[in-house]
Amino acid sequence: MKKSFSFIIIILLFSCKTDNKENSIKNEITLNEKQKKEEDIKFKYVIAESGLNYRKNPNGEIIGKFKYGEKVNIIKHTSIFETIKDENEKKKGEWVGLIWRKDTVYVFDGYLSNEKITQNLNTISSQKNIKVGEMRVYENLPNLKFSKITKNQFDNVQSNQKNILPKIRKNDSFLFIKTKSENLKFKVYKDYKENGSWSGSEYVGYYPKLKFYAIQTNYIADYLGFSELTLIDSISNNKYDIISPGDGAIEQPITSLDKKYLVYNYNDMYEFQGCFIGIIKVDEFNKNNPKKYLTEFKSHTSEDWAVEEIKWKDNNTLFIKTYKEKLINKKKQKIFDYLKTNIEVEN
Repeated sequence: MKKSFSFIIIILLFSCKTDNKENSIKNEITLNEKQKKEEDIKFKYVIAESGLNYRKNPNGEIIGKFKYGEKVNIIKHTSIFETIKDENEKKKGEWVGLIWRKDTVYVFDGYLSNEKITQNLNTISSQKNIKVGEMRVYENLPNLKFSKITKNQFDNVQSNQKNILPKIRKNDSFLFIKTKSENLKFKVYKDYKENGSWSGSEYVGYYPKLKFYAIQTNYIADYLGFSELTLIDSISNNKYDIISPGDGAIEQPITSLDKKYLVYNYNDMYEFQGCFIGIIKVDEFNKNNPKKYLTEFKSHTSEDWAVEEIKWKDNNTLFIKTYKEKLINKKKQKIFDYLKTNIEVEN
């Protein structure tokens, strides 16, 4: 009888141990599933069709742009909330921190979605969007070096920028850019009042040797404003978005005399003397490779002066008219200076 009783106790103990083990495994599976769901939630996708600017700080300096549909990883919530108007709707969101190449950058999450983007209905299948002018790329490239020249030297060089504007089709709502294979449509830049404030695109130039159209697109609502300049290759149908280092668009790029380089500048919107100058290399041997056709080459960032005018003296030399603003007799006046740089000189 004692043996039978002992045997029953052993069975019960073994059964309890098995049940505990099974419950532990179930709890572990449930916990893993929960953790997996939490990990999935922090990943989101960019739904801004023109791309989403990322910044050093919330609503701070723009340092790059995420592509439409790109997957991003949220690692920080700032509790800084905004409401902006975007065309026919209001976007509410928070400035959130994302991990990008081991750094933390910030975006407005009103243009992020939990749902994976499978197709951009407004993107033409034959068209590729390429981003050029990443500040992170320029930071790893040589800087331009300057020396002084005289006003007469600068004035004796003819201005290169000729804003050629062949006629395009346009109505009150849209402008149309005809490429070899497509008719691209852009919303006209104007005041849409309660339906989006000032927004839309402007046709600002054409480069006959490169066969590029230049389009400037603006998004301005409340006190948030964004602008970008896009070069459209009318032969390949590719779009090159030149990333601005700030909220405004860059000045229209100027081609070198041999068409191997493009120079552009951006004057700081919030400081009276500060600018960025970027050089993009045009590689004709890689014309069929969009990611290598236009690439960052050299740059310069100044906190001491802004750009009034840039001229190409020859294929490799730039003349630059700069200015500082000073208070003279209680009025702000520009004080000009003149510089040159050879873009091919090794640093």
